[in-house]
Amino acid sequence: MFKTKIDDIRNATKIISLKDLKQITGEKDISNKIGYNKWITRLKRWLYALKNKIHSYEIANKMYYPSYISLESVLSVYSIIPDSMGSFMSVTTNTTASFRNDFWTFHYFNIKKDLYFWYEYIDWYFIAEKEKALLDYFYLKSSSLKLTVYDYKNIDKAKFSSKWCLESLKWFREERFENLEIIDFDKLSKYSKKFNKKVFYMAWLLQIYYKMYEQTFV
Repeated sequence: MFKTKIDDIRNATKIISLKDLKQITGEKDISNKIGYNKWITRLKRWLYALKNKIHSYEIANKMYYPSYISLESVLSVYSIIPDSMGSFMSVTTNTTASFRNDFWTFHYFNIKKDLYFWYEYIDWYFIAEKEKALLDYFYLKSSSLKLTVYDYKNIDKAKFSSKWCLESLKWFREERFENLEIIDFDKLSKYSKKFNKKVFYMAWLLQIYYKMYEQTFV
């Protein structure tokens, strides 16, 4: 009987709250039922997923809403940087947070509401375009780089600190950026104008880095 009720849920939904799960099955203590671990896994408190039916990216979206997949999780898919080591990285307008369950570890990084854009809806989950994932990465993961800001509308090499330029190019190399020929640099430049000056400059310098280091291997 319990399995029949679980099958009914499997045909209707992928993620379900504990309250709804108890209501549908008529059971007060789901965890003690035979087959519980075979069909259902706990995502976090009060939230469950039905196994073998849901994409991990969709789980990441539902675990902490609103959010979209970005940063290393997107960049590693395109082989722009190495793999994200078994964790899913997302951007959110909520407080920065992390969760771990039977699937993976999920990390969520806070970003301003006016920077929460340029993501796509694919197969039941939200995911950043690769250019937006790059900018999110610059914005959230480059705290070691300090920039004396100038008017980003008037880019001039002479206005840059040569030391900062060299440090940025070194940072790209240390982070092992590659496969940059797939980046739409016009789109990257357009998107970067929404961010702060540091991110804008980094987007511009990434293209220089690509021309200096990558074209040799393309």
